[in-house]
Amino acid sequence: MPPVYAQLERNIQDAACHHDYQTLASLMADSFTFDEGKRGSPDQVIAVWRSKYPTGSNLRSLTKALTAPAAFKQGMYTIRSGGATVIFQRGRWTGFFSSL
Repeated sequence: MPPVYAQLERNIQDAACHHDYQTLASLMADSFTFDEGKRGSPDQVIAVWRSKYPTGSNLRSLTKALTAPAAFKQGMYTIRSGGATVIFQRGRWTGFFSSL
């Protein structure tokens, strides 16, 4: 992945490991895809995550997925691992969903 995406990936990984939802929200695109097709603002996504995954199980899935290699197709990088998908596009983190 290009350096801008690699740094973004490291920042997401660090924030997810520490359950730092504020930093995760700041790294998300304004319109973020989550839960396989739903879209929302970073604040909406974080509210759903906190409610749906109170123990942060989705963040464990996110950190695990980020260890897999990315594939580039149609202008975006996609990482898939263990039922989780992470999407980067136009220099931004634009999506994450998991089959938890």
